[in-house]
Amino acid sequence: MHHSGYLFRMTDNVSIFNEREIRKAKNGERVQFLRKGYSHWALYVGQDLVVHLWNPHISLLGVITTLVWWSTAVSVRQDNYRAVERGSRIKINRSMDKYLTPLPENTILENANRSLAANECGYNAFLYNCEHFVNKCRFGFWRYNFLSSEQILALPFIFSCFLLATEVFLVRQFISYENIIVLVFASVIYICRLQLLALLNWFSKIIIHFLR
Repeated sequence: MHHSGYLFRMTDNVSIFNEREIRKAKNGERVQFLRKGYSHWALYVGQDLVVHLWNPHISLLGVITTLVWWSTAVSVRQDNYRAVERGSRIKINRSMDKYLTPLPENTILENANRSLAANECGYNAFLYNCEHFVNKCRFGFWRYNFLSSEQILALPFIFSCFLLATEVFLVRQFISYENIIVLVFASVIYICRLQLLALLNWFSKIIIHFLR
């Protein structure tokens, strides 16, 4: 009984925290649901509602298959954030706003509503996941919708390395064109490596979550 009461208080505290956190959200902002081992992403559209790419009933096998195949079992839907939290804390995540300029609020909401009205479905853990959908709505279809937070946060470092290499080449002429090409190629590989590591990390945590 004591253990059950403790769990109830923990869940109750999380709900109170989330209620305070959601009040900070503006329409069109990214909501991160901090699951045990991974995150789910949604777009806040007002009145405690979120639009997101989700299937609340997907199985472990269904998750695994999305690493290779596109799944039509996952679709864009609108839910009250309380139906999505499932005991996890939420965070209004503005980390990418430092590097990317969000679209106007009405455009973001139009993007989300368009996907919702079209009953858009399709999910792939590597190419198009819940965070990619949110980024597509917030930052634009042709801009960064296939990039994750890890890649975006790494871009300033990659760009700085490229500028440094260019300066050395143009001003000091200590390296050759071939070395510049190698450095650019290495930067691309680094970004791909970040995506692969993020995917493997996400996959392992998903398995642990389902096995608990």
